[in-house]
Amino acid sequence: MRTRTFLRRGVLPLSCLALLTIWAQTGRPQPAPDRVAPPARADEAPPAPPSVSTATVPPPAYTPYVTLPTVPPTPEPAPATEPTVEALIKHLEQLRKQRADLEAQEKAVVTKLRERLKDQGDRLTKLGVLPPAPLPPVEAPVPERPPVIIPESPKK
Repeated sequence: MRTRTFLRRGVLPLSCLALLTIWAQTGRPQPAPDRVAPPARADEAPPAPPSVSTATVPPPAYTPYVTLPTVPPTPEPAPATEPTVEALIKHLEQLRKQRADLEAQEKAVVTKLRERLKDQGDRLTKLGVLPPAPLPPVEAPVPERPPVIIPESPKK
């Protein structure tokens, strides 16, 4: 009985706590130690107190821990020049030529497709797979309606 109580209240909670502590620390990098400036030597004079002056501040005597890359300033974009009338006319000519070429290509492809579909339909009809295509219906002419005469009411 004492062993069971000892395990429940003593060893089990401590082992769980140890496992949780180990689990929480795994996979995390250790923080870098803070660098401390080296102590001043005895033969150096203490630095002068800061005073207001117009002289430029010299760069620090120590090297910084992180060197930042210098980014060159971005040049101002050149103002967009509007195209001349001649350039616009040439551009319009090119667009119309492209449109004409595309229409010609489309007509050629449609013609080829119709020929192949017709050939394929003829072959299937010869084999008896498809019935012959019916003739398109002829539209009967619509007779013209006679004009409607509306009688006028007699005036009193």
